[in-house]
Amino acid sequence: MSKRVLVAGGAGFLGSWCVDRMVQAGFEVVAFDNFLSGRAENLDNVRHHAALHRGDIRQIGDLRSVPGNFDIIVHFAFPTPLCTRDHDLQFHDIASQGTANLLQFALEKSAYFLYGSSISVYGFQDTIPITEDHDCKPALVYGANKLHGENLCHAFGQIHGLKYEILRYSDLYGPRDQRQNAINNFLSAAMNNQSLEIRGGGDQRRSYTYVSDAADATVMALGKQNEGATINLASDRSISIAELAKLIVDRFAPDLRVLNVDGLTDPRHYVFSNDKFARLVGDMTWTQLDAGLAHTFQAIENSLQA
Repeated sequence: MSKRVLVAGGAGFLGSWCVDRMVQAGFEVVAFDNFLSGRAENLDNVRHHAALHRGDIRQIGDLRSVPGNFDIIVHFAFPTPLCTRDHDLQFHDIASQGTANLLQFALEKSAYFLYGSSISVYGFQDTIPITEDHDCKPALVYGANKLHGENLCHAFGQIHGLKYEILRYSDLYGPRDQRQNAINNFLSAAMNNQSLEIRGGGDQRRSYTYVSDAADATVMALGKQNEGATINLASDRSISIAELAKLIVDRFAPDLRVLNVDGLTDPRHYVFSNDKFARLVGDMTWTQLDAGLAHTFQAIENSLQA
């Protein structure tokens, strides 16, 4: 008998890719989304194979209105494309009350809980590569919200015996991503024949992780169910922002210039150890950045032509 999974945030960027992969893996999937940033068309590939339920995790009644039992609850519900550094756009109610409601719902269903966290919980790096034992001192409110969700998972586990695990995703990119970030901004500039702008030299490094790899790795993790574990989920290679800009110019717009401009920079170097993932979940073949960028560039072009 296939396992039944509720994916909160299932119409979003990572959520929809995970729904795709879960369907392929034989799970019975219900995508749950309030469509603040999720899009129904993200689920077009599986619309005949996965159910879609509109609802808001901030309302426990919305969750309880979904019929049937669940073996697994997956939590990706957060409108990251709408979240900026503006204090009014941090969505604390979703991160806090929404997460608590999902945990309560998992208890009521006796379901295993997978929490989609972020490498933003680490803040500024003390060592490289960053392992799961690194101190968590978020430098952004987004990271603080994600860490709060992790702490709620721990509390529900300690108090109620909830079975859970936490995956910390690193710098995801790929088709369906609506966020304003380095990869999307650089690709859009290349597509529009505009110079690429880098603030502060671009020395900071990132472990960009192609979204379909993240979805495959998530399904692998669900198959293992490492109860109580917290695991980094990151590509095995890193690149500086300056190197990323050069790669995109060389690959997609050789005549464009890369400009260094003044402005605030994010000095975090996010390079991660995959040792724990390999040990507890398994080996992954990560998509090379050049190939992932090509898929993303093509997806942006297709969306503009649609």
